[in-house]
Amino acid sequence: MASKLDEIPLLAIEGGEKKKIVVHVDENDDETTRIDAISGTRSVVLWPFDFVLILIEFIQLYDVLAILSKSWAWPFAWIDASRFVHVANLDAWEVALLQSGAYLSKNAPVHSADVRIGDATFDYRYYVVAWTGIVLFAAFAFLLAHAIVACIQPIDVLLYRARVRRILAYAAQILCLPFGIAVARLFHCTTETQDGIPEGRLNVFNNITCWSKDHWIYITPPTLILLLCLWIVPLVMIRGIKEQLFSKSGSRHEGYVQLKEAEYVLGMDLMWAVGNFSLFSSFRRRGVFYRPIICLVKCLVIVFFAGLTRWPEVQIIAISSTFFLVGLLFLALRPFRLPIFNILVICLWIVLTCYGVIGILLELNVENSLLTGRFLLGDVIAITAAGLLTLIVSLCYMCTRHCRARDSATRPPLWPSLTHSASGTLDKNTSKYLKAILRGRRALEASRVVAPTLAPAHELSHHIQIINAYCREAEQLDDPIHDTLWDLLDELIEAHSNVFSDSIYSTSSKSNLHRVARELNELMPAFRKRLDQREYDFALVSRVRRRMLLKMYIIGMFVNGRAEKAKLKQQKVDIKVGYLTPDVEKESTLTLGDSDVDTDNDTLLEKVEELMGGTGDSKEDLLREVENIMGEKDSPV
Repeated sequence: MASKLDEIPLLAIEGGEKKKIVVHVDENDDETTRIDAISGTRSVVLWPFDFVLILIEFIQLYDVLAILSKSWAWPFAWIDASRFVHVANLDAWEVALLQSGAYLSKNAPVHSADVRIGDATFDYRYYVVAWTGIVLFAAFAFLLAHAIVACIQPIDVLLYRARVRRILAYAAQILCLPFGIAVARLFHCTTETQDGIPEGRLNVFNNITCWSKDHWIYITPPTLILLLCLWIVPLVMIRGIKEQLFSKSGSRHEGYVQLKEAEYVLGMDLMWAVGNFSLFSSFRRRGVFYRPIICLVKCLVIVFFAGLTRWPEVQIIAISSTFFLVGLLFLALRPFRLPIFNILVICLWIVLTCYGVIGILLELNVENSLLTGRFLLGDVIAITAAGLLTLIVSLCYMCTRHCRARDSATRPPLWPSLTHSASGTLDKNTSKYLKAILRGRRALEASRVVAPTLAPAHELSHHIQIINAYCREAEQLDDPIHDTLWDLLDELIEAHSNVFSDSIYSTSSKSNLHRVARELNELMPAFRKRLDQREYDFALVSRVRRRMLLKMYIIGMFVNGRAEKAKLKQQKVDIKVGYLTPDVEKESTLTLGDSDVDTDNDTLLEKVEELMGGTGDSKEDLLREVENIMGEKDSPV
């Protein structure tokens, strides 16, 4: 493509005249490709969080089947051995039910008074109140964190707010199903009189009659809060994702996401963080609504769990069908950007569907030797082993791939990254354009953080010419990143127009201009910091004397010359200036290397003021005056 670029007439903007020039874009130049070797302090790698979230969601959905299995009777040995899965849903009721021995068999009724924690009876009313308090506390903590950030107003206020929203999003995805199960049990009522439990009583609290006044009091507040959570959370996610979607094209979406990730990692932009990119940057364009879909699936599971208790066959069929349809949907979409996650998610939904199929067969009383005794236990163990094997193999693969890519620059990274030299997830031309955009963004940011006098107008001009060439090339190739190139070109032209008249680099054409400009711009922050420290140190010194000391130091640097720079760095220069107040006579000692000169304070002040007035017209006069002040003809200042 370099030969085509050389033939494209470009618009030169230096000097305010339009002329045709030729820009050579060397992709192998260290100066232009050094962006690839930069390792930012921020991270956009989300695969560990995604894996943990997938694992938690799988265990939570399996826990729903484990709760329902008490009606179709999985082997008791399996139910007892897998009681730890109830921890994923923070389901204290199920844990207490198994530990207290209140659950005996498939058809045996459960007396709420027999469910105990230690010596105390498990009161489900307090349990629901506690869950409601947790949800309200999380919402209050979120609002309080927003208020605190707004009041304090730190420098990165938008970044702090984005982190709070991200934590709340993860918490909402994890807690919505446990809270829904806790509330759904309030809809479970006995259908017939069994073993002293009258019909129409709550299963979890036999002293309350279903749909009585007390029942409505306990069921209304948590149900309203649950409905708000189940609908507001997905709607907020969908709205936040829609606001940041760039295009319906998969390639354009991938390029846009990688560009924003690279800008965030390199510290050029915070859009990835403040724009809720963590909600959808793990997914392809066709799978960006994965997380809202999972929330809606959990909502359906809660509805089926709460409302179909009287018809257990319909209940398990509805839940199993939901798992099967979701698995087919993800098989068609393959939502994740990492292929290993697509394999993992599809396999886990198939495992959940297999659990549900066994439940359907048991609930319908299908006669088969594989559904009885130890054969049934073997079936459940085999399905569980398949799910665990998939999880372990996926985790080992991701960890190994991530470590190898981190230690080697030639291996492609696990997470698609624009800043990695071995990343091949995008088209070659698209990757080239995106890297040029990153370099242009860096030049644009560099011009904004310095004074207009020191703004790198030459670099802006260089990047304008390159982006201009890439815009024309991308237009001919119909590349998906074409619009982004045009946007950057407009910003570069506007920035160049603002600094061109003031920048010292606008009209210079020296061959070493890039090196000098880079060195000067690197020194400017340290110089500014040193001047601020000097102002603080000399806060009690008058302005005239501060200027006098600074001029003396600068004169000394110019007089000594470049040849003495290395020597001055090794020497310990200790200038002790006593009280310079004219009305206080005190001996002042000036130490430069090995020469000490004692002079009268008034005479020194007069001579220095005379020197600062610029009486010397040449370098020889300046040297002579400095030597007269110091009192030694043969010793340089």
